[in-house]
Amino acid sequence: MFMQPPEQQMEQKQVKDGYKTSEFYVTLLIQVIGLLTMAGVIEPTQADSLGKAITTIAGATVAIVSALSYINQRKWLKSK
Repeated sequence: MFMQPPEQQMEQKQVKDGYKTSEFYVTLLIQVIGLLTMAGVIEPTQADSLGKAITTIAGATVAIVSALSYINQRKWLKSK
């Protein structure tokens, strides 16, 4: 589901377009928060709290995706 078998991963090694990466969206989100703070739409303390919340959510998402990928790979290996 999340990850393909190692053989298929090696065949499909390609560079993604920049807008298809998680780094792009994290950077975009940080830039938007910075612009909203500079424009006075949100207060600096709110931006700090928002940044901490986003960091926590991103960390939890990475942990969940990692766990699901591990489970999927183990299931795939056991089915061989």
